[in-house]
Amino acid sequence: MKNCLLILISFLFINCSKNEKLEGFWYRKSKDNNYPALLKFENNKLIDYFYNDTLKYSYFGDKLILKNEFNEKRNIKIKLDNSKLILIEPISDSIISEYKRKKLNYFINDLITDKLFKIDLPSGNGIQRMYGQTNLFEPLFISYQNGILIADFRNEKIPVDKGFYKGLIEKGKYNFYEKDFIQISIIADKNIKIKDFELIKKQLKLANYNRVELILDNNKYEFIKSFRLKLPPLLEKDLNEYGIEPKEYILPPAPAKFDEEHTLLLEIGNKDIKINNVIVNEENLKRKIQERIKTDSEFNISYSFTDNSVYQDYIKALDIVYNSIIDLRKTYLKSKYNIDYYSNDYDNRKKLIESKEKFRFSFFNIDNAEQ
Repeated sequence: MKNCLLILISFLFINCSKNEKLEGFWYRKSKDNNYPALLKFENNKLIDYFYNDTLKYSYFGDKLILKNEFNEKRNIKIKLDNSKLILIEPISDSIISEYKRKKLNYFINDLITDKLFKIDLPSGNGIQRMYGQTNLFEPLFISYQNGILIADFRNEKIPVDKGFYKGLIEKGKYNFYEKDFIQISIIADKNIKIKDFELIKKQLKLANYNRVELILDNNKYEFIKSFRLKLPPLLEKDLNEYGIEPKEYILPPAPAKFDEEHTLLLEIGNKDIKINNVIVNEENLKRKIQERIKTDSEFNISYSFTDNSVYQDYIKALDIVYNSIIDLRKTYLKSKYNIDYYSNDYDNRKKLIESKEKFRFSFFNIDNAEQ
């Protein structure tokens, strides 16, 4: 009896140790255009962030036993060491996927390290969401390497120049209509020049992509902080510059129009923002934007930039503009309907759209506007 008890205690101790070894975050970088994957083992629960799914798990020998909310079981073989987790199909004995253990304080930074890129992400408020299906689709890593702007797209490094869009088209697998809904996730170094960032946006548009997610720095591992934007439409001069026939672009949206009476023009410099050549601080700029947008239904905000301004400067300006407008929408919805701007309730959908139409977000490069 004593020996049986010792064996049982030993068995439980070994499996508790294994569970502790499994606990924590595990990530898998994307292959081709797949989303990166993120798992967390905690207190006998497995959280799959991509699918927003939580399963119960137990770990015996080399088997991981998973149970869903309906108590249905699935067995998976695993190989585990301190830094790698391999999931194996038990019948065919083939590898399902391989994960790495979290090393840094932010999911994105672990992905950057695996790319062998040096990328210091820009800081800002942005919008913070738990990682899931709406984040990090088609991640595009961008940084200078030996003074040359390089992008990693679908695990291939490509120089960013005026021919970059051809590489994007060649590697893309979406038709013209699908690309209207594809969101490119830009993971770019905060010190790239704004003029290079503007080139990247134009190249994406030339490759028929319409939406971007700008990834910011964060200190919560499983939360993504970002801005989501529509790319500005191409002008006829852009198509002429690249020798592209306008008929290749079906009904492109009209470019923004620069109307001095209804436009606030910002100059984004290195670490400062100017209006009419006068530096303006964050609070004054926010107040000016909110006063104008309340009284002018045609109000727009455009920007120019200096030669030495960088991507971080752009993010700072975007942050001020974006959150000035979001604050007005929040106040409007709270006072009129007593609802939260970030409500996911389907019944509030029309009210949310109403707030967006009342306080429009318009922030464009003056060079992308019709004069």
